[in-house]
Amino acid sequence: VNALTVTDSASTTITGATSATSAVLTDTTGAVTFEGSVTLDTLTTAAEGYSLVFNGGGSVTNDVTLANTGGVTFGDADTDAITFNGGLDTTAGATSARGTISTSGDQIDLGVLTLTGDATIDTGGAGNINFSGTVAGAHELGIVGGTGTVTFSDTVTLDGLTTSAQAYAMVFDGNTTITESVTFANSGGLTLGSADTLTFIGGVTATNGGTINVDGTVQTNGTSLDLGAVTLAGASTFATDNSASSGGSLTLGAVDG
Repeated sequence: VNALTVTDSASTTITGATSATSAVLTDTTGAVTFEGSVTLDTLTTAAEGYSLVFNGGGSVTNDVTLANTGGVTFGDADTDAITFNGGLDTTAGATSARGTISTSGDQIDLGVLTLTGDATIDTGGAGNINFSGTVAGAHELGIVGGTGTVTFSDTVTLDGLTTSAQAYAMVFDGNTTITESVTFANSGGLTLGSADTLTFIGGVTATNGGTINVDGTVQTNGTSLDLGAVTLAGASTFATDNSASSGGSLTLGAVDG
């Protein structure tokens, strides 16, 4: 198909694979659903209330800003994978994710994010990853970055968080609760809080290098808390006995501030 246009539709479902030089989605009030894989050179959306669903993965070449305000769903299985080669912005609406969302070294901007299964966000290089809304889900979020910065600007509530051993930085600017043990493998630095409370129920380790800035409370539930060199950016508390009868081990490197 040279060009695909969806317009004046209450809802549209494409059950097979979609391959087109361009896709334009406009004047739609329901959902536009791609059940099969998509291969698109360009994807253009309108600032209207419809939702988008990508259940089959695929790839889009251009830098995509999803202007529709009804939200977007990526994946219905942990193995689904979709790549936006020029970058992705979904902040006009809420995002639901399962599987892998990636770029080719380009920035990813997500607003409110709900995990409907385990999900991985992968820039494939130097692109930043920005979560401007709440991030939540009883699942595991994986972060694969290069040399950029991964920023959580609001509340984070997850079962698990995994990171890759690359030189990107991570910033948590909201209250955070993660159930499983977390090891920050990234080496570009870590910011924990902006007068916030971060609870790592299963414990936390961040000793892979880079400056660790802390402003607020970092705590575990009777499990270990192991950080490298710490710079205090504000009044800070470290505790391992939150909601536990006894604390776990607490290890800090050099402390400055």
